[in-house]
Formats: sequence, structure tokens, C-alpha cells
Amino acid sequence: MDLRELLRHLQATTNVSAIRRATGLDRRTIDRYRTWAVAQGLLDKPLPSLEDLQQLLATTLELPPPPQIVSSVAPYGELVVPLHRAGVADSAIWHRLRERGYPGTLSSVYRFLHRLEPS
Repeated sequence: MDLRELLRHLQATTNVSAIRRATGLDRRTIDRYRTWAVAQGLLDKPLPSLEDLQQLLATTLELPPPPQIVSSVAPYGELVVPLHRAGVADSAIWHRLRERGYPGTLSSVYRFLHRLEPS
């Protein structure tokens, strides 16, 4: 999606559904760029060149940080990692965790162990 094209749509209409259909962008993305464009005064005047827009975008648009997902197995890492390295089966590790009060699923253990040694 060309930034100038999105800004032209934002200048032409406030209808997010119409912009979504025309661009294929998510409404949250459209809202984020609309907020940025309003703050930069881009919706009520002719658009600058694409290079100038990209420079402005790089210096002024603050993107949200990516989500940080912490495994429910992580607090038990000191127990899980040595067992896994010793060759203990994933399901056996899960049973040992359950004995210690772990409320999570076997799938959570699989995902945690897969991150340790991706195949």
C-alpha cells in the first residue's frame, strides 16, 4: 500500500469501511495513520512528495511495541530445562510440573520446549 494513496483516501472520506475496501488495510492501521496525518496537518493541504512523506513518517510516527508473551512454563524453567536436556519426555515433564501446582496445559510445555530447541 502506497502511503500517498492511503493519505488521499483519508483526505477524501472519513468512512473507514470505504477506505478498508479500497486499501485492504485493517481499521486500526487506518486509524493510526489518520491520527498521525492529522497531527502532521497532512489532510487539509496538498501532499508532499513520497520521499518527504517517508522521511516525515520515519521521524514522527510512533509504532506500538510488539506484544510480549511470556510462557506460563517460564517460572518453572529451572526445573524444565534440565529435565529436557536429560531426555525426559515432554509429557513426563508436564506431569512433574502438575505435581508442583502448574496449572497450564501439555501444549504450553510443548511450545516452551520447542522454543528451546526449534526443529
